[in-house]
Order: sequence, then C-alpha cells, then structure tokens
Amino acid sequence: MNIALGIDIGTTKAAAVIYDTEKNLLLASVSRDTKADIPCADSRHEQDASKIFITIDEIIGALDPALKSKITSIGVTGQMHGVILSAGEKVSPLVTWKDARATASGRLAEINAKQGCEKLRDGFGFTSLACLAAEGKLAEWTSASTIHDLLFTRICALETPTCDWTNAASWGLFDVFKNRWDFDAIRSLNIPVRLLPRLAAPGTGAGKLSQKFASKWGLKPGIPIAAALGDNQASILASSFSTEEEIYLTVGTGAQLSVVVSKGLAQELPSSPAMELRPFINGQLLAVSAPLCGGQAFAWLVKSLAGFMKDIGVEAPAEAQLYARLDELGMRSFDSPLTLKPSFLGERHAPALRGEIENIGLNDFALGNLTSALAYGIIMNMRSMMPGWVFKGRKRVIASGNAMRKLSIMRAKAEQIFSLPIVLSGSKEEAACGAAILSTKL
Repeated sequence: MNIALGIDIGTTKAAAVIYDTEKNLLLASVSRDTKADIPCADSRHEQDASKIFITIDEIIGALDPALKSKITSIGVTGQMHGVILSAGEKVSPLVTWKDARATASGRLAEINAKQGCEKLRDGFGFTSLACLAAEGKLAEWTSASTIHDLLFTRICALETPTCDWTNAASWGLFDVFKNRWDFDAIRSLNIPVRLLPRLAAPGTGAGKLSQKFASKWGLKPGIPIAAALGDNQASILASSFSTEEEIYLTVGTGAQLSVVVSKGLAQELPSSPAMELRPFINGQLLAVSAPLCGGQAFAWLVKSLAGFMKDIGVEAPAEAQLYARLDELGMRSFDSPLTLKPSFLGERHAPALRGEIENIGLNDFALGNLTSALAYGIIMNMRSMMPGWVFKGRKRVIASGNAMRKLSIMRAKAEQIFSLPIVLSGSKEEAACGAAILSTKL
C-alpha cells in the first residue's frame, strides 16, 4: 500500500493531499489561502514565510487522522523561481517569481550584460539574489533556497537546504544538460556561493520526518520525504498518461505550456528568450513557455467589468457569477473579430511589453468578443513562444489549473489552437498529487 502525503506551496494558497498511488486515487484534499503577501512597492512581490508555514500546519492538521495514519511517504512542491534566505530559525521574506525590482531599478540590464547571465529575468532566484547583493542584504544569511526547499529542510531537521534540479534550474545559471551551477556567472553577480543549497536529482535526496513535525502534524516519525520538486514538473506527473504523446497546458495565476523532450531533441531546439528548458525526471527535459499573465488576465477582465459597474452606480454580481456569465458570452461569440494580446505584466523576456486590443470596430467592442479574444490570446501567447515542430506527433492536450477547469471558453480555444482533444487532469490539486506520486518512488 502506497499512501502518500503531498504538499504544494502555491503563490496564493497552500494545499495538502493524501493520495493512493497504487490506485491513482485522491483520498483527501485540503487547501487554504496563505494570505502571505507583504505590502511592497509596485515592482516588488514578497511574502511572509511564517504565514505560509502556519497555513501548512493548519491544512495538514485538518486532514483525516485515520488516513494520516496510513501515510508511507511525503512529497513537497511549490512555486518556482522564488528565493528565501535563512540563518538558523531566522528567515527573510520570500521574494517570489512575480518580483520585478530588477527592471524597476535598472539592474536587470546590468545583470544581463554579465557573461552567462543573458537569460536571467525578473523573479528568477539569481536575479533577486543579485539585487539583494547590490543592496548589501546577503551578509547576515547562511543559506538560500526556494520556499518548498526550506520546508523540506525544516521538516527533516536538516542543517542546510537541498535543492533538486527542477528548482535549481528555475533560478537560472544552471546547466540543464550537465546539471550543475554556473559558478563563474554566479560569482560575477557578487552572490556568495556559500549560500547555495546542495543539489539533488528529482525524486532523490530523501530525508525523514522529524519527531517535532510528526507530533505537530499527527504523523509517524521517520516517514521518508523526497526532495522538493518544482510545481510545473509535479503537475505533469499527476496528469500524464504518456509523456511522448502529450502537451501539458496549465492556466492558474500564471500559465505554462510544456512538452517533455529527450536531451537529444532539446539540443535541436532553437535558442529563444521566450522558451525555457527545465529538468524533468528520468533524464528528460521540459520545453516550456511560461507567460506572466495566465489566469490573472481573465481576472483583469472580471475586475475591470466590476469596476465599470461600480463607477456608474450599478451593483456588480458576485465574482463567480461574473466569471460564469463571461464564459457563456465568450462561447456565444466564439469567432471574435478582436485580437487581444494579454501581456499585461510584460513577459520575462520582454518586461516592457503591455497588453493590446486590436481590430476594434464600432460594433465589435462587446463583452463576448472580448472574452473570446482574451481566451484565444492567453493560449496563443504560450503557443507562439515555442517552435511548431515540437508539437508534432502529440495526440492530446492535458489541461490543468482553475481557469482550464472552470472556463469552457479556455478549453474550446485550446482545442481550436492545437487541433487536438483536450483532456482535463483528473486531480484537482495536480502539483500536490504529483509530489505525492514522486515520493513513493524513493
């Protein structure tokens, strides 16, 4: 019997699942908003780690004790790219993937001018560390890690963080073919290499649940725990039938389009600032396009509509009703004449980009047309960042994330763009389930 606990630290919420990996069955799931955002200047995005860890304690505490008694392994995953600093029990704020201080301060251009640092973007771990180094804010810390690496370190009672290749690559300055840091580039940014976590292959680096956290969570001590995995890779593990035949499309707060490729095929891909190569399991890689605006773009339309109604003195319906109504209108206006480019937050490779609406006529600027064009634009933006031939031979699109699950127009536009059937992932908390699945392979 393989019953695993999976923990996912997302950008807005944390989730915990209990998953039967033999039956591919989700037995229990609890999620909760972390409410961890720290008020910052517009260009910065930081979170309070203590609020995140408290939320994790709460959601695991809410799981059925009878099911928790059957857990035989634990997997951890979370939001990639971000970085948190620690020194013993003391921790810094988490600088997340949404942070854009490097561009706002003008430092990103200086960073990109360094040899080997050309592809670093806002929100990448080493970009954030370079900014903190320039501000003189690294001296007091002994370790740097992702937030989920830090959780793994704490619940295993380890002295220093372990970072698997999926998370290491999300920081930048990591060779995905040789699986090692680019130390020369890191030193050129005045980042002390003493801060870097120990590297481990995905699904390895196992620790054991400490007595402290076993007591806190109501679990048995000594349960094996896999080193934390990136949430992109974890979601694919939970939803995959055959990696060689599938395209993986996730639209949550952000968005990701992923294809599993061999290292040989990956070396044939053209170099592109809009596409990343990320480590996967079993020596494979992911080709990924990851725009900054995914579900956030749809939230923009909902919030704008509610704001317009308020401005003219009309009470707006509940947010869920607005989403449902826009979805219905979008399906009715499926062949919208509008073109909408949803780069409202810029893109990692082009921070100055902004959204555009084109081809507006006197009778075209209707909510249905806007919704349809927005859904098409979100998915086509991802599709256009990757060469078309990488999708050849794929037979289905595996869709995940709340926007894909809840909005018919998003699924319909994905089917239109890829000319392939759309299969919704069977798990509601894909990343947490994927982490649970990987943990049973220890």
